[in-house]
Amino acid sequence: AEYTAGYAEALTRRIIDGQAVVHRAAQLARRSAEERERQAQARLRVMFEHARSPVFVADERGRILEASSAMTRMMEANPTLLGPSGDDVRPLLSDDPADVARVLRELADADDEGVTRFLEHRRLRFLGDTSVGRWALSRVPAEGDRPPLLDGAGHDVTELLATHAELSHLAHHDPLTGLPNRRRLQEDLAARRSAPVGFCLVDLDGFKGINDR
Repeated sequence: AEYTAGYAEALTRRIIDGQAVVHRAAQLARRSAEERERQAQARLRVMFEHARSPVFVADERGRILEASSAMTRMMEANPTLLGPSGDDVRPLLSDDPADVARVLRELADADDEGVTRFLEHRRLRFLGDTSVGRWALSRVPAEGDRPPLLDGAGHDVTELLATHAELSHLAHHDPLTGLPNRRRLQEDLAARRSAPVGFCLVDLDGFKGINDR
């Protein structure tokens, strides 16, 4: 009996010691995970604050909760677009409130932060000039007590759209005369299949010599 009691006591001590080791290991792992989380949050905060593009986080009603420095400057440059409360991001996202409502509804239905939708506002002030702003928007689903969030990043696409328009013009017009070319004619005809189309052929004397110069 004495041997059995001693064995049981030794076994109990080993179990307690083992539990203590597991507990200490769990504490160290938790502290390490918390430290990694703090470091990740700090890196994210630095990236957020120093982003060159406007970045924001808003609630479901569009009220801005967090704004990068670039976003803050944009808000200051467009005070009349921020709604009566002064912190409503929705009027900044598009000229058409119906488009904003549609996109926010699509994001809410998807409820997946991997889903991205885009909106454009054609009268935003970025660096003093009126520009075209394109927004990439996504929704962060609710988690625990935290409600869903809307996050977005904006870009000035004025020059991009101007370049696209110039390339499109070059692709659809004759470089010498500036008149629509064959590609433009084919596209116009394809768009008017159900409507009558009339043709007028004009012959210009001596034009070949000018065209060949």
